[in-house]
Amino acid sequence: TLPAGILGSRFVVVSVDTGNQVFELIETNNAAISTSGIKLLNPDLVVDAVVAPASSQFGQSIEIRWTVRNEGTAPANGTWVDRVYFSSVFGSTNGAVQLLAQNIDNVLPLASGASYSRTQQVTLPIGPSFSAGSFYVLVQSDAGSALFEATETNNLAASSPVSLTIPPLPD
Repeated sequence: TLPAGILGSRFVVVSVDTGNQVFELIETNNAAISTSGIKLLNPDLVVDAVVAPASSQFGQSIEIRWTVRNEGTAPANGTWVDRVYFSSVFGSTNGAVQLLAQNIDNVLPLASGASYSRTQQVTLPIGPSFSAGSFYVLVQSDAGSALFEATETNNLAASSPVSLTIPPLPD
């Protein structure tokens, strides 16, 4: 990712005789700054929506839909990865289970203001570490930070809570 200080408007500075190697009558006029700024253009992917069913059972396959929009000032070029997670905490991938990683390369370039939507089947995890309750499906666009974005902190969104139950298990 780009350092935070490189985004936004910048100005061109030209300096001559910076080491004062040439004896001059006036040494204070050896630099000039452009009068108009140069605005750096960057894409900025935002997950607008994540839709999951309101209820299901652990171990079942469910349909997930999500939409990503480029709200930046430049097209998104290159390839990036959208990841789908399953989490007990709203908006956090800490301790989350990754359900899907999908390469995004067929919407290129993604123009400023444009969006794409995906629909995928994922299988919910099952095991002794999961108990019935509310969980969230999270989608993170540009999960590997492949793009130089204007903002890197807005690439994650969560679904409404998904109420999960434990299916009948053999004994």
